[in-house]
Amino acid sequence: MSRALPNLPKEYAVPTGRRILIIDDNEPLNRSLAEALTDHGHEVLAVVDGETAFVLAHDFNPHIMLLDLAMPGGMDGYEICQRFRALPKFDDTRIYAHSGTAAWTDQQRVADSGFDFLLGKPMNWDLLITLISIH
Repeated sequence: MSRALPNLPKEYAVPTGRRILIIDDNEPLNRSLAEALTDHGHEVLAVVDGETAFVLAHDFNPHIMLLDLAMPGGMDGYEICQRFRALPKFDDTRIYAHSGTAAWTDQQRVADSGFDFLLGKPMNWDLLITLISIH
């Protein structure tokens, strides 16, 4: 079951039309986030691994990425972020880490890897709305 983003008064409305790339191996979470963000006027692409993200991101050109830190297999979220940050095309893209296991003590590693912010899981919708609105 997806959780809708809260309805906000117009003066607090979140800008719409953002292209948001979700990179997370948790497919139910991807669907839930994508549905909620799409319902609020954003164009969303959700993928389950870094390699797919690199292939699709060049054409999708996201404004914002939501990237899981604990990705199984090849690259973890830290490496994926570092690889995106090495590409000038994504200099203006906001990359938000999200993790159910990372502690706030990991903030320095998150920042050093090029992330703009660390979100916990479950997702704090109010904080996500704020981050989208200030982009």
